[in-house]
Amino acid sequence: MFVLTFVLSYDFMATFITIYFFWQWVSISSWPRSYGLVFALYALGSSIGSPLLSILLTKTKSIKVSAILCLAIDLVGNLLYAFAAIPANSVFPFSSLHDGTSSLPSSCSGDCLLAVAMVCVGRFLAGVGGSGILISLLYLTLASSTEHRILAMNRYRSWGFWGRLAGPLVGTVALYLPHYNIPLGNDYSMVLNGMTYPPLATAIFCVLALPLCAFAPDLPVQGQDENEPEAKETIKNVLLISAVSVAATICFWIMFSQIMVIGVFMFQIVTDISDAEQLWLIYLPPIIGAVVSMIAIKRFIQPDPESSPIIDEQTLLYLSGVGLALSMGSLLQFKTVENKWVYYIGGSLIFFFNGIFTTAFRTVYSKVCGQSPHLSFFLSWMNILTTIGGVIGPAVSGLIITVDNDGVVSGLNIAVPIAVAILASSLVFLFLAIRSTRSLRYALLKGSSNNTESMSLNRDS
Repeated sequence: MFVLTFVLSYDFMATFITIYFFWQWVSISSWPRSYGLVFALYALGSSIGSPLLSILLTKTKSIKVSAILCLAIDLVGNLLYAFAAIPANSVFPFSSLHDGTSSLPSSCSGDCLLAVAMVCVGRFLAGVGGSGILISLLYLTLASSTEHRILAMNRYRSWGFWGRLAGPLVGTVALYLPHYNIPLGNDYSMVLNGMTYPPLATAIFCVLALPLCAFAPDLPVQGQDENEPEAKETIKNVLLISAVSVAATICFWIMFSQIMVIGVFMFQIVTDISDAEQLWLIYLPPIIGAVVSMIAIKRFIQPDPESSPIIDEQTLLYLSGVGLALSMGSLLQFKTVENKWVYYIGGSLIFFFNGIFTTAFRTVYSKVCGQSPHLSFFLSWMNILTTIGGVIGPAVSGLIITVDNDGVVSGLNIAVPIAVAILASSLVFLFLAIRSTRSLRYALLKGSSNNTESMSLNRDS
C-alpha cells in the first residue's frame, strides 16, 4: 500500500511546476485563461473516480483489483499527457520555442487540437486513477484496531507526504536535464524535456508498482449488514460531520494557495520571484511542519503502539484546531514587509498543526464509519469533500489576497480572520453534534474495525 500511495501522491504533484508552460506550448497560447480549468481536470477526475471506485470495491470485495485498475488508468493518463508533445511539436517545434527562433501559429487546429485533447483527457484520467489513494486509507482503516487508528492515519499521511515531496523535487530536477528530439517519421517527433520527463517518470512508477500490487496479499472488503439499525445510524453520523472536512480544507487552502505570494512579497524570502536559486526556501515551512507533526504523533502522542494514545483523538482535534487558528494569526500583516523569521516559524506551525488536525479528523471519521458496508463510499465521500474544499479555498483566497504593482500584499488581514472563523465554526459545530447525537458519541467511544484480532498495523503492506 505504501507503493500505491507514494506513486499516486507523486503523480498529483509531478507536473505541478511545469503544467502551465506545457499548456501554453501545446495550445500555442490560444486559451491562456483556460489553464486553471486544465489544472482542475485532475480534481474533477478524482471526484468522479472516487464514487466509482467505491462501487467497484463494494462489487468485487477486493482491494487488489481496484488498486491495479487505478494504477493502469493513471498509467494511460500520464502517457497521453506526455505524448501530447508529439502533435504539439509538429505544430510548433519545441526547439523554436526554446530558442525563440519563430513565432506562434495564428490559430490552434489539426494536430494542435489533438494535442490539447490529449492533455485534457490525460489530466482527467490521471485524476480518476489518482482517486485510488483512498484504497490505502481503506486498507489502513480495516487493518488497524481502534487503539492503533491514529497511528494508521499518521502512516497514511506520511506515505502521501513523501510522494508529494518527491513530485516537485523530480519536476525541479527535470528542468535542468537536457532535452532531446526523437524522430518518429512523417514529420512527427517525441520531445523529452522538463515538461515531459515528470509524467513519463510517473508512468514508469506505475509500471513498476503494478506487479507489486498484483502479487501482494489481498484484503477483502467486508462490513455489517446494511439493514441493521446501527448501519443506518452510521450513514447519518457520517453526513453530519462531513461539513467539518469541507470547512477545514477551505480554511487551510485559503492560506496555502497564497504561500508563494506571501513568502515573496510580504516577507521577501527572495527579492525576485524569478530567482530560482532561492525560491526553494518558500517551501521550507510546509516540509518542516509536516515532518515534525508526523514525528510528534508517533513519538509523543502514542509512543507505545501497544497502548492507547496519550491524548484521545477528539481532544487532539480540538487542540490542534486552536493551534492552527493561532498560527494563522501570525501571518497577519502589520506592515508592508515583515521579518522573515515570522514566515518560517508561523508557516511551520501552520503545517504542523494542520498535519495533526488532519490525522485526528481522519481518525474520528474512520471510527464513525466503523464496519459499515458503505465504508468505501464514506471514504470516497471524504475525498470528494476535500477536493471541493481545495477548489473553494484558493478561489476565495484569490479574490481576497492581491498584490499591487508595488509588490504590496493586500487583503491578508481579511483572509486570516475568514479562515480562522471558518475553522472555529466547524469545530464548534462538531462539538455540538457529538454532544447532541447519542449514536455519534457511541460510535466514537466504541470504535471498531474488521478482524481486529487477526490483523495489525504491523502487517506488511
